[in-house]
Amino acid sequence: MTSSFFSPSSRAALPTKSVTPPPVNSPTLSAPPVEAPHPPVKIAPRFTIAIPSTTRVPGVDQHISYTIVTRFHGPGGSRGDRECVVSRRYRDFVWLWGVLQAKNPGVIVPPLPEKQALGRFQEEFVESRRSALERCVRKMGAHPRLADDPDLRSFLESDSFSPDPSAVTKAKQGPSTSSSGAADWFGSLSERMVGALPKAPEGDEWFENKKYQLELLGTQLRALYKAVEGVIKQRKELGAANFEFGESLISLSAVEVDRPLVHHLSVLGEICKKMRDMQMRQARIDMTSLANTVDEYVRFLTSIEAAFASRLKVFHDWKAAESAAVTKKIALEKAKAGGRSKAEKLPFLQQEAEEAESLNQQSRKEFEDVTERLRTELIRFDREKVEDFTTSLQQFLEGILQTQKEVDFFVFTLSILMIHHPPTQGCGVVGVVFFPYESP
Repeated sequence: MTSSFFSPSSRAALPTKSVTPPPVNSPTLSAPPVEAPHPPVKIAPRFTIAIPSTTRVPGVDQHISYTIVTRFHGPGGSRGDRECVVSRRYRDFVWLWGVLQAKNPGVIVPPLPEKQALGRFQEEFVESRRSALERCVRKMGAHPRLADDPDLRSFLESDSFSPDPSAVTKAKQGPSTSSSGAADWFGSLSERMVGALPKAPEGDEWFENKKYQLELLGTQLRALYKAVEGVIKQRKELGAANFEFGESLISLSAVEVDRPLVHHLSVLGEICKKMRDMQMRQARIDMTSLANTVDEYVRFLTSIEAAFASRLKVFHDWKAAESAAVTKKIALEKAKAGGRSKAEKLPFLQQEAEEAESLNQQSRKEFEDVTERLRTELIRFDREKVEDFTTSLQQFLEGILQTQKEVDFFVFTLSILMIHHPPTQGCGVVGVVFFPYESP
């Protein structure tokens, strides 16, 4: 298995002497400013995308179908709006990702959730994948370049949509895929793309710094996701333990003779049983607010690897064209020096040299365009990452604050209950548990 060029081991293994891509639009190797020179102007989206529901399709080829609702906003307001509703399966999303990535070198295509062979029809997994696919296509629709792609529009609108497995091959520098192996191709895309290209030093200090930052980001995100998963697991276990504790309190109240104490035990038991619902709710908030965002940006690194690999491929194509142009030029010079014996070949060699030089210039221009595009994409990625994590942390904290308000309310209510209806002398309830509330 080929190691990622974002990993420290592969980074250290890069050769120190090799042909390096020159910096684009910069006379020196000094890094350009990380931030865009002007803040981007946010434009209202021309269409909104949602995946509100899923359907399990039975049969030999059973699968989950995802309903995609796209509302296009016309210039005439509500009169110009229209809505499209289509159904797609997971491999259709994989096909779309592959086509967009292949046709747009240097673009960071929003990532898909990973393939899962086992448990793919479980309710929790289906919901998690639905949410991830929805975020993916929404980001595609909000992308300034991908939003106008005809393949994305066909995916969102066409009732007769039928993905062509050869479309990715026909797309510029695109790897092939098939309906049966589409998900497998997506899972190993970055490895095969990176592994197929010669490793070369970046040569541009700005990109070198970005690669190093992404290495650290990947390490920290994976550690954070593992920690969030641990928190979610503990919340669920705590909820189950409180439910069991509540059952025990209710059983104890059934044999107690002191009526106030029986009442307190019974109330506490019911509260502890409801506490499981509170913990499960908080676990869902943790998952939807923070864990899903962290997981998405871990997967974003695969798309970034593919974007870097596409740029490197364009660079090697340019160098191959440059080498061919030099070879043709040398052949022409030799023919000119050969005198009359080579005179009849001069027009043909001259044409070949001109065509080779033209291809060389086109290849160089393409590399410069892809480099600038990737630079813009990475700046955009950083900006959106800050926005997404800010929103996720706000939701995460709001969930915790809401839970604490419920805890405070019921602790106060239980305290009042015990003050006004104390157990008989000699009996008492030791300790108070936290529990949810319906409404204050």
